Amino acid sequence: SLMEGAGQVSLESSGIGTYDVSWPARAEAANGKTSPEELLAAAHAFRAWAVAEPSRYSLLYGSPVPGYAAPPEVTIEPGTRVIGILLGLVAEGVTRGDVPDRPAPHDPPEPLAGDLRVVGAEVGLATHPAVLSRALLLWATVVGGTSLEVFGQYGADTFRDPRQAYDQQVRM
Repeated sequence: SLMEGAGQVSLESSGIGTYDVSWPARAEAANGKTSPEELLAAAHAFRAWAVAEPSRYSLLYGSPVPGYAAPPEVTIEPGTRVIGILLGLVAEGVTRGDVPDRPAPHDPPEPLAGDLRVVGAEVGLATHPAVLSRALLLWATVVGGTSLEVFGQYGADTFRDPRQAYDQQVRM
């Protein structure tokens, strides 16, 4: 049953680690932990919205109209909402020790590392640039995988279940 169910989420390609997941650990006695499943849920919510609202998705993530500059007071908040949520979940994970705040096998070089520190500072996330680099990769995967589906880049008959292909991408 759901209440007794348990398992693990393994984040192998990033080398972050393997985490225990269970109903009690997440909902009843979470002890302040941020589950990797929360990141997956946020990614899937984004995809579901984009598939249901392709025109609105296109306004934020589609090709810009030549010569048109969207008014920043209308577009900045919606356009940064996804990365803001993602970085918020990463910040929670770092604070609670669920996301290791340490170098990675492929640390970002300068000047990228400095740019990532600035981005982190803008959202109050003072962490190793490697953590922010992984968050950037996840954001690119979320938006890229969604765009491939919404804009028909996979082709009509390539995947019988595009949601499953997306899930595989964001779990890597």
